[in-house]
Amino acid sequence: MGRGYKIKEVFTENTKAIIYLFHKYPNIFISFVINSIYSAIIPYFYLYLSALLIKELSQERRIEIILNIIFFSLIATLVFEVIGTVLHHWESYCNDMYSASKEEIWMNKFLELKYKDIDSPHTYDLLAQIHRNESFAGFGLSKTIDIIKKMFSAITKIIGAMVLCWSLFTIKVVNPEFSYLNTPIFALILFIIMIGVAVISPIISNKAKSYWAGIAGKAHIANRLFSFYGYLAYDHDRALDIRIYNQNKLCEKSYQKFNAFRPGGEVANCAKGYMGIMLALSVAISYILTGIVYLFVCLKAWAGAFGVGSVTQYIGALTAMSGGISELLSVYGDMYTNTEFLKTVFELLDMPIEDKHVSWTGCNLKDSNYKIEFKNVYFKYPNSSEWVLRNINYTIKEGEKIAIVGENGSGKTTFVKLLCRLYEPDKGEILLNGVNIQRYNYGSYIAIISAIFQDFNLVSQPIKNNIAASGEVDENKVWKSIEEVGMKELIEELPEKINTYLYKDYSCDGIYLSGGEEQKLAISRAFYKESRYLVLDEPTAALDPISESEIYKRLYESLNAKTMIFISHRLSSCIFCDEILVFKEGEIVEHGKHEDLLQLGGKYSELWNVQAQYYVSIIQKS
Repeated sequence: MGRGYKIKEVFTENTKAIIYLFHKYPNIFISFVINSIYSAIIPYFYLYLSALLIKELSQERRIEIILNIIFFSLIATLVFEVIGTVLHHWESYCNDMYSASKEEIWMNKFLELKYKDIDSPHTYDLLAQIHRNESFAGFGLSKTIDIIKKMFSAITKIIGAMVLCWSLFTIKVVNPEFSYLNTPIFALILFIIMIGVAVISPIISNKAKSYWAGIAGKAHIANRLFSFYGYLAYDHDRALDIRIYNQNKLCEKSYQKFNAFRPGGEVANCAKGYMGIMLALSVAISYILTGIVYLFVCLKAWAGAFGVGSVTQYIGALTAMSGGISELLSVYGDMYTNTEFLKTVFELLDMPIEDKHVSWTGCNLKDSNYKIEFKNVYFKYPNSSEWVLRNINYTIKEGEKIAIVGENGSGKTTFVKLLCRLYEPDKGEILLNGVNIQRYNYGSYIAIISAIFQDFNLVSQPIKNNIAASGEVDENKVWKSIEEVGMKELIEELPEKINTYLYKDYSCDGIYLSGGEEQKLAISRAFYKESRYLVLDEPTAALDPISESEIYKRLYESLNAKTMIFISHRLSSCIFCDEILVFKEGEIVEHGKHEDLLQLGGKYSELWNVQAQYYVSIIQKS
């Protein structure tokens, strides 16, 4: 089970969730509250009118009074049904709106987060937990909405019942044999018994519900397995392997072994064991209360305190009040159980966001001569003690073409991520024209950089939108960018040309490109953006060495005065560069031109000689 929580902690977390939802979805929140109150209070009107009618039929039987009650009941029913239908549809609409938009909570949060948090597996694990908690038993913010509904419904039931049954305890019996029913002590004892039974039943029920938190871990694993194995047959990327190696049989065995929801699994055992017994006991105790209510009301009626009409009113009101008390206590049980899941929700929601509006009036991003300087930069990833970069000192001048090389894990990608402000240095600073890049407005700073990483993504949109990365497209620039990467002929042959959709998610006529073609399309974004700095982190890995060399040669020729920084494992692409930075174990161990580094006989020379056999044709072609 989850750890114990104090009452203050339970109310703090749940109040925080209620305030958050009210701030985020005020109209939805109000619709839920109003409809809950209305749905809880209307049955009392029907109960009161029914009691009046039965009382009149059993006593004086005045036809005009009976007709008036019936007429009023019909009119009231019509009005109540119209109002109820309107409120129900309003709530349904708002509920659909919440269901459709609740994922925006997490999408917007991820767009605001600092990249270091987005890049952390822990962040994605939190999001996965939140989704599993909700799909498992509706825990989290969705449970808070249910709690709000139940809470206002319960309070309304209790207040309405108190109004209708107040006279039950004040009306005196006329039969002296039952005079003890008139004593305040008897009424107090009865009230205590009623409250006691009403309290014990939800307490037992809440105890049973708390076991859901105890098996949540097993359920998380089961849901994670289902999210993978349950949809494996539809997985386009795995379709070939599944058929060739009959992987569905292997997956089925793994799924059955660890599935907590299987017959005889942890969830089933818990439900038929202690949790099931507690829930059954809770229901049984609630029926005891119903019996006590019937006994007390019938005794007072038998003793002459009131007629049969009032019996209907009091029994209905007391039963509803008991249900309201139980529901209110059940609300606390839901709040208690949900506390653990809300902590996961707010661990993610409370993560600090990227301040993209920082602006210093002394910063001028319109200077014609840019210079970026790394000064004594150190960096290590969160929750790691290993320095990924150590004492990096280097100045990138305007218009330079710089290649970054080194073995895997030497710090190359981290270097360009720091340059792109995806991370901040742990020590030292990065300066643009003498000013720390963190002091520039984020949008203004990122506007001068185009970056293409090896794990780039294209979206299910037309080709032109993928290149422009915007809804507003300059088609002349799109065609020019396509031509720069050598894809003009291919795209001109397509029926819809640059209006052709990628993939088939939204268009049956969508196309799939090869890995190399997708990389060329991604690189064309850099030509389209026309930024001052172009950063390329191995975006040509899917191209053959000759195609890669041709792409870079075109880049060198077309970028002119723009600055280009790229990472490549193929050193043939570096021979045209103004400067080559050689990384090893987080440090720049060498830098210079291709010929100078070869003569130096260091790390670069070692890497070059290993690959030299592949470069002869490329160098000759160049």
